[in-house]
Amino acid sequence: MFQQKKAAVLKGMEGDSMDLMTALVKGAGITKESLTGEKPPAQTLTDREILGNAFVFIVAAHETTANSIHFCLVLLAMNIAAQRHLQADLDEIFQGHPVSEAEYEKIIPKLFASMAGAVLNEELRLIAPVVGIPKSTLKESPQPLEIGGKTCTVPADCYISLITPAAHRNPNQWPTGPPANPDKPTHPLSNLDNDLEEFKPERWILDPDAKNTASMPEQEADTEASDLGVNTAADTSAALYRPPKGAYIPFSEGHRSCIGRRFAQVEILAVLALIFSQYSVELAVDAYVSDDEVDKMTDQAKFEVWSKARDEVTRQMNEDMGAIITLQLRKGAIGIRFVKRGKERFDFNAI
Repeated sequence: MFQQKKAAVLKGMEGDSMDLMTALVKGAGITKESLTGEKPPAQTLTDREILGNAFVFIVAAHETTANSIHFCLVLLAMNIAAQRHLQADLDEIFQGHPVSEAEYEKIIPKLFASMAGAVLNEELRLIAPVVGIPKSTLKESPQPLEIGGKTCTVPADCYISLITPAAHRNPNQWPTGPPANPDKPTHPLSNLDNDLEEFKPERWILDPDAKNTASMPEQEADTEASDLGVNTAADTSAALYRPPKGAYIPFSEGHRSCIGRRFAQVEILAVLALIFSQYSVELAVDAYVSDDEVDKMTDQAKFEVWSKARDEVTRQMNEDMGAIITLQLRKGAIGIRFVKRGKERFDFNAI
């Protein structure tokens, strides 16, 4: 791709495109004159640096978002009541109009403030793509840090790793409720006395009607700080719960926060809206029974076989997850199936 862009520049055919690779090539100062030797090269980025940045952009823009969409689907298949709540909100937002006809300025703020935004936030709370976020203080520049009302000093040139799962499950920073089933905790070792290990998108919703008057998070950003290059916009809509600063960091914070944060959020919200406005997602039970057998089952029998599938997925998500670059399922696969709304085989609204 890089060589193709350079060839296009050499032929004078680069055009006005501003995809990421074109931006890197133009930003590096690569021109037709520099490539032909008509002018001294003034390349500000080496070829190695361009390829390195391109790799990071591809991984950051593709793998993280794809994994988050995958886990949203799995978690919603495991939590049917949350899925029905999401579909009800989508019906209210789109009013029967096709998702493809939606206007960004009108619909996206409503999605951010609805159950769709709550599902996205909760999935990123439970399964943040990056487990450890590297930070450091500057050389010869200690930094004060306030913790629990006390000021501590972080030494200069000090490496710090922010452990995302710990921050997202800290009961001192998050409102909690009792676990859904104390005798059968979601995770056998963590937060046994609260629900922070559980997928509960409802914890984010403050006012069910707020989605109708919601604005985009960046409209509330600190303009002065934004002018300095610091993205101060919140990760969540003002209509939803906003955790204390530092408690929710799926995109990191400050000068080195994710530059593609809002793009990724909009991508995921659009996918959720497109899928769940037309379909439901269910756990596959093929390992236990056939489709014909399911069709003949009583509701109680369906619930029992579905529960087996849910328990196996819970085990997989506790035991088979791992991180190389991003956190994802490293062993096996999780079976799900899409069905047209109204044709669901497993519809247990109390779950």
